[in-house]
Amino acid sequence: MSIAKKIYSTFFGKKFKNNFVLINGEKRLKKTLLKSVRIAGKNNKIEIFSKCKNIGNIQINGNDNVVIFSSLCNQYDFRISISGCKNVVEIKDVSFLNSNVTINGNDNRFVLDKTINVVSGAEFYIADGSSVVIEKNCEIGNGKLLLIANGCYNTSNKIFIGEGTHIATDAIIRNSDGECLTDGENGRPLSKPKDVVIGKHCWITSRCTILKGTELPSGTIVAANSLVNKKFVQENTVIGGVPAKILKTETFWKEGSYKDNMIKYEKGEN
Repeated sequence: MSIAKKIYSTFFGKKFKNNFVLINGEKRLKKTLLKSVRIAGKNNKIEIFSKCKNIGNIQINGNDNVVIFSSLCNQYDFRISISGCKNVVEIKDVSFLNSNVTINGNDNRFVLDKTINVVSGAEFYIADGSSVVIEKNCEIGNGKLLLIANGCYNTSNKIFIGEGTHIATDAIIRNSDGECLTDGENGRPLSKPKDVVIGKHCWITSRCTILKGTELPSGTIVAANSLVNKKFVQENTVIGGVPAKILKTETFWKEGSYKDNMIKYEKGEN
């Protein structure tokens, strides 16, 4: 019996009749690849594409959920936990260490494209019909990241992070409040979630907090220890403070040290 059939018979027998794994990769798949998969429900699907060496721990409790690993995924001490139906998790060419993706409720979407680093110490929590999309070539979870996305009543909300954005250690990004404020006269809930949109090639430095309603245009630099809670419109600015305000305009950033960039500048390579 092929390894693929062994995995299928081990994890997807009569109890989970309509759940399945679609494997499109190496002919000799490692037996340990799916050793930590637990599924309760029906019509759930896990797709594993080529060169995925380890997919961590997957727990699904619900129906019609999809988890996709593509390209060079390699996860250690990584967990995906889904409680609900019709949720989608898609991870493209990303390696994780000591990180978790937790999804609660229905119709949530989490898409993480290729990162330039190992995503370490990251916690992603998505609930109530929310969408989290992180485009390619970002640097995130480089030490610690907490990202929380919650949907609104009868509507969905999102967190979007554009291509090439760097997020330093100890960042918090959330599109909702931890608890709900209510009107003192009529009890109406006031703490409505709002989208968070971070443009391309932004640099969010250490220990920043990005709250609901934040919009950062491309090229924004957020100074360390800042709290951002509103929309900015001008690209290539430095913002900072609590709450954040514009500190400097027409400022650009590049990867690498001051020394390396100064050498390139003196050679006319910048």
